[in-house]
Amino acid sequence: MSVLSALLIAGVYQDGWAHNHGKVDESFFTPWHFILYGTMALSGIVLLVAGLRNLAARRDETTAGLLGVAGRAAIRDSIPAGYWSSVLGVVIFIVGGGLDLVWHTIFGIEASIDALVSPTHLALALGAALVCSGPIRSVAFRYREDAGGWSHVGPAAVAVAAILALVGFFTQYVQPIGADVVVSVVEKSADAGVVDGLYVMDADGAHQSRLFPSASEDAFGPAVSPDGQRVVYRVATGGSPASDLYVASIDRSAAKPIRITHSGRHDTQPAWSPDGAWIAYVSAPAATSGEFRLDVVHPDGSGQRVVLHGVTTLNGPEWAPDGRHIAIGSRNGVTDQIEIVDAGTGAASWVAGALGDWPSYSADGTEIYFSRSNAEGNPSTIDAASLSQMSPGSVRTIESGGANMSAISRDGSRLAFVRSDRGTDQIFVAGEDGRDPVDVSLLSGMDASRPAWAGSRIVFNAVGRPHPASSDFGLALSLSAMLLQAIVVCGSSLMLVRRWRMPFGAITFVLTFFGVALATQNDEYFAIPAAVVAGLASDIFVASLGDRARRAPALYVLGFAIPFVLTAGYVVAVAVAHGLGWPPNMAIGSPFIAGFAGLLVAFAYDSPLRWESA
Repeated sequence: MSVLSALLIAGVYQDGWAHNHGKVDESFFTPWHFILYGTMALSGIVLLVAGLRNLAARRDETTAGLLGVAGRAAIRDSIPAGYWSSVLGVVIFIVGGGLDLVWHTIFGIEASIDALVSPTHLALALGAALVCSGPIRSVAFRYREDAGGWSHVGPAAVAVAAILALVGFFTQYVQPIGADVVVSVVEKSADAGVVDGLYVMDADGAHQSRLFPSASEDAFGPAVSPDGQRVVYRVATGGSPASDLYVASIDRSAAKPIRITHSGRHDTQPAWSPDGAWIAYVSAPAATSGEFRLDVVHPDGSGQRVVLHGVTTLNGPEWAPDGRHIAIGSRNGVTDQIEIVDAGTGAASWVAGALGDWPSYSADGTEIYFSRSNAEGNPSTIDAASLSQMSPGSVRTIESGGANMSAISRDGSRLAFVRSDRGTDQIFVAGEDGRDPVDVSLLSGMDASRPAWAGSRIVFNAVGRPHPASSDFGLALSLSAMLLQAIVVCGSSLMLVRRWRMPFGAITFVLTFFGVALATQNDEYFAIPAAVVAGLASDIFVASLGDRARRAPALYVLGFAIPFVLTAGYVVAVAVAHGLGWPPNMAIGSPFIAGFAGLLVAFAYDSPLRWESA
């Protein structure tokens, strides 16, 4: 039955291979389903024949009827010990198959992850798992913990491999081996990625065009000169964490943009002084922690000096209309708050009530508009804090609904800001008091930010949505896949080691069967050696230590080592086959995270907190 269990799982995987390779149509009756249900039929036939033969051998006990005490005992004993779960599995599989036919008739053939969580498919998975559990239960009934050797406990190892592969099949969307999405995150991609770009449009959204288009330069955070002719913005090239400021003509009349900073830091978020003589900007550490600075520089790159330093965060500097002060978002203790900095001396003071960031002055300089976040840290409202001596610290709400990053036109009549609309961030334009907002950017599939007025036009930043594989979601998914793999592989392997004396090669067989089966789903065969190496290393460890490997502390070492070696081998395999796109911290840290998960599984098998009597 252990061989039939492995054959059944092979039938499951060949059907999955057909789905993943476009070999199926909108029909339930396919050759792949015939093979799948045929492998289950073999298990059912073997169990049926065994039961009938055993009943025939005890004919004397059943002559008085099957419902008597002797008859019921004969029926119970007609199936070998441990295999009634397999009988139940066959029944569930048959019922699930019938329901699956009805399900496909009503809803059609699934073609993605939803096929793996279909209720009828999960019923088939339960039936298959119960069928595969028979050999494990049978060995457990017949042999004590000191049993070993392939002839005795080998069937249990084969059945465990089958169940592990079954779990892998129904979670293949988050399994490193066989999941294209995980491989696409870990491998080196030729995709240049999505970069920010600068755009200009009329205040009503007309005549929208991109400024200085580039596939490799990440341009962000525009600020416009007082005459509306030039724009300053930050540029990062080739994915570098460092960035510099550039000045260019909005109408692109100049030959090329002029680089005005060369600090090697992350120079960003520029703001032009009202007289056009200075540009203030945030100079932050490049991809590391450290002090933020508020610097100023002339538009030709000369006269750079530090205005404010020694702070942990700064954002969105904005010059006051008097040209002598700069408002900037900072942090007062643990609270985001706007402070006003003297551009000459660096003396700073907090604005009462302005609890937020990204400030902008009203045209007359009597109020500071700022972005306030909610308790979760997401944009909530644009508020205005009074700077008047008559009402210091009074705050009114201008825009709500997630509005942020405000910019007031130079005549003070219109307000541009950012707010989410239909799933993406867009530029809105409203009256100075926030009335009648209109989405003017209307970008499809792109997020807009940092509006800046250039006379009657608006310069802003926009970026397309990155592929999930290159986002934090992709990194989180790939690391979660490593954790899931660690738990299921380690849990299965340690169960065998803890329960019996595993013969050499048993863990290698379990992991290799798992790796080969998953690799077939999306042709990720390059990852198979990782499973083989992890299995061999585990078998060598168990063979070297003997019974000591079955209990702590050696069991803890094994629990950590199995997923550690498997994950490290997988990362190396991806690097060799496709190149490595993961950040170094992910590549080096993921085997340890997987190992820690395996260690916790080992604690469940042999608790480090056992109570011992005196």
